[in-house]
Amino acid sequence: MTRDIKTIDELGEAKILQYLTLTSDQKQTENTQHIIGGKEQTEFHGLAVCKYDNGAGVYLFYCDSDWNILTDTWHETTEDAQNQASFEFENLEGKWIAK
Repeated sequence: MTRDIKTIDELGEAKILQYLTLTSDQKQTENTQHIIGGKEQTEFHGLAVCKYDNGAGVYLFYCDSDWNILTDTWHETTEDAQNQASFEFENLEGKWIAK
């Protein structure tokens, strides 16, 4: 069953603050690599900036088409997470959707 990001409030028990679905216009810049199980992960469906209730900072979650978290990065602020996403993917400006 595919989850619709519009109908969920949390990923991995972290509250979703902002998200976007990646399109063909938002190619990876190849500025970074995400390694999962010893293999480079190159396919992501969407990104979400999320915050745990008692945690400092926010997480940038890299998700599959069911919005399962594949990997993540930690950032002090939402702006820092968005900047990281823009470092890794083209054409993200103005695409974030607030929850």
